[in-house]
Amino acid sequence: MATEYTNSPAIVIHEGANFYLPYVLSQLRFSNPSIPIFLIGDKAALRLVPRGVTGINIAEYSKSADRFTELYKDQHRNYNSFNFENKCFRRTFILEEFLTRKDFNSCWHIDSDNLIYTDLSDELMALPDHCSFAACGQSPHNSFWTLAQLTDYNQYTLKCIQPDTEEYAAVDKFWNDYKKSYTVDGVCDMTFLDLYINKHAENYSLLAQNDRGGWNNSLHSSFPELKRRQLFFRSAECRKANDFYLFYGKVMLNIHCQGFTKRFIPHFYTGDDKVLLFFKTLRFMPRRIAAYIYHEILKF
Repeated sequence: MATEYTNSPAIVIHEGANFYLPYVLSQLRFSNPSIPIFLIGDKAALRLVPRGVTGINIAEYSKSADRFTELYKDQHRNYNSFNFENKCFRRTFILEEFLTRKDFNSCWHIDSDNLIYTDLSDELMALPDHCSFAACGQSPHNSFWTLAQLTDYNQYTLKCIQPDTEEYAAVDKFWNDYKKSYTVDGVCDMTFLDLYINKHAENYSLLAQNDRGGWNNSLHSSFPELKRRQLFFRSAECRKANDFYLFYGKVMLNIHCQGFTKRFIPHFYTGDDKVLLFFKTLRFMPRRIAAYIYHEILKF
């Protein structure tokens, strides 16, 4: 990968004061001590910004996202709520506006429930020279973008919700076929990204397995190990070389904690200030989650 992108910032977009947010941001800083890290969030989220992370007011970088929302109101094709899917779509527009105004030519986008255990500068250098965007399959929860490619993707996204375009027809066909078999989920940002990757495969690189470990490690409620609590090792067993976790014999470069598994994010945090983060976020935690962290993770 070109050296001009090696100092690409890592950006998390989040609204709301969720207890797990400082753990995700601190883990990102712990694994990446030398790159800029930003949280773009609302007032509630910005109250939880830890040391080494710069907080940015989301309202200041939402003009293009607001324009998207106005168009998307009549094109929502998903069984999930409009608000949920709209927030997912808005992120790339906020990223583009932020990069443009701050004069960055690229960035990493990291979901706010996604723990990163690798130096992203090293991951970037491992990408092929032709790559101008990379992701875990069709999901943008870990993704790298050059500004030029991100701008092009956002233009594609707008075409996908504008009738009488080739892109809209492709999405419409997907939705009509989807409804015949499913009654959950639907057209989302992953749908658009998947279609876009098919058109721009020559510029795309999959974040998967490399000589440092594996990407796209997602935890969710369908894991039987979670239900039996067999997944959560003692902390001494968790810590491995370079503070990566081993999972099914594979070094993990990330853990994406989806759904109710967000409550376990403190368990997988490998930084040194776990106790400090717990008390910083205590007032934002449901009681049962706070008790779990206090007794099972901090061992008090």
